[in-house]
Amino acid sequence: MRENIIQSRQNPLVKHVVKLWEARSRKKHGQFLLEGCRELQCAINNAIAIEQLLYCPDLFSSEACPLLVEKAKNSNKITATEVTKDVFEKMSYREGPDGLLAIAKQEYKGLDAIKLSEKPLLLVAEGIEKPGNLGALIRTAEAVGCDALILTNSAIDLYNPNVIRSSQGLVFSLPVITTENESANRFLTEHGIQALATTPHCDTPYWEKDYNKASAIMIGSEKDGLSDFWLKSEHAEPITIPHSGQADSLNAGIAAAVVLFEVQRQRNLRAH
Repeated sequence: MRENIIQSRQNPLVKHVVKLWEARSRKKHGQFLLEGCRELQCAINNAIAIEQLLYCPDLFSSEACPLLVEKAKNSNKITATEVTKDVFEKMSYREGPDGLLAIAKQEYKGLDAIKLSEKPLLLVAEGIEKPGNLGALIRTAEAVGCDALILTNSAIDLYNPNVIRSSQGLVFSLPVITTENESANRFLTEHGIQALATTPHCDTPYWEKDYNKASAIMIGSEKDGLSDFWLKSEHAEPITIPHSGQADSLNAGIAAAVVLFEVQRQRNLRAH
């Protein structure tokens, strides 16, 4: 017979987990929640400090779920606790949960944590507000091999559950730095990285630029685009994504993907 299973929704740990879905509680405790096998595996692979694992075998959706539980139990740093289906569904943020949920420690990195490659590529996103957009930017930046994603003038919570889920856990494998425009600009200048600022208000198509050198692609919010700080900066060069139709701009994630995959195309051609 299994013992030490949390069966009550009123358990203090259960109440703490439910509270951590709120930004204020995450900030107070310096913790956040990870839900789902894929997200948890990505966090473990990237040495995220997981403190507590809560699991429900009745909800496991694949053979990978019990393997993760065993891995946690064999760790000296992670406490693994079984809960009933009713309790897990109380804690879960998702529809159709897979029975895995973890409490992890928040960690915020500065610009000095960025390890630049031989030919750096950065994505700089200003004023991003929607968690889904940030998740899409993270997935795109990781897919093309960006050294980091730099968020400027953004109040978005990096540990919002929608950011983690929409990024498919890749928020843990790509350095994501939150800073101000001035600091980001200073970093790019000091490291000799060209800044390409996307805007509908210029005549230079994005494919005309040479990306076979250190580059940073600048993306603004869907509402306002990039601010004059970047568009009027002596360091930043404006580029545009020509398009037909009545739309005056593209979704931030799509705009980033269009330009970043052009960077990858040019660099692959040079490599071959």
